[in-house]
Amino acid sequence: MRMVKVQRWFIGILMVMVVFSGCSTYYSGDRYRRDGAVREEASADRRMTSLPMFYGLGTGSSAAESERNARYDILLNAARALMEYDAPQYEEELNKVIFRLKHTEPYLVSGSWKTVLQETVDDAVRTVGGARVNLTGLAGLLEQSGISGGRMKDTHALLLPDQQPDSVMRGE
Repeated sequence: MRMVKVQRWFIGILMVMVVFSGCSTYYSGDRYRRDGAVREEASADRRMTSLPMFYGLGTGSSAAESERNARYDILLNAARALMEYDAPQYEEELNKVIFRLKHTEPYLVSGSWKTVLQETVDDAVRTVGGARVNLTGLAGLLEQSGISGGRMKDTHALLLPDQQPDSVMRGE
């Protein structure tokens, strides 16, 4: 009797293992490479976020002023990215809305600021900095100002990839 219970228990465990092993499969395609790199197409969706990192360039007579101007440039770059192909026709309005702000904090994620480069050239301080941008808040600000287009037409599409800091340094 005891042997029958052990056999049933053993068979039950084997059945569970067979079921779970059937659920796991090995994929040997190029999605995962040996060097750990993930194929670009496979990872593109994962990098889209509603709080992307953007970078900006600011100049001023002090470090604080140049950082403040870099924060405005970050918001301007994010607004252009949200507007996509509609950005050139709204360039003047975007500048007015962004540079009229007294505080950038509602649109930048607290604690996400990082200084990439800070240098002094001829009594002027130049700062390249980055921060995560709250796209939903920025889109709301633009819509309140009568600016809409690009990704803002579909509120579910308010996702952008992180910007690279070298794009700001190259002037893109």
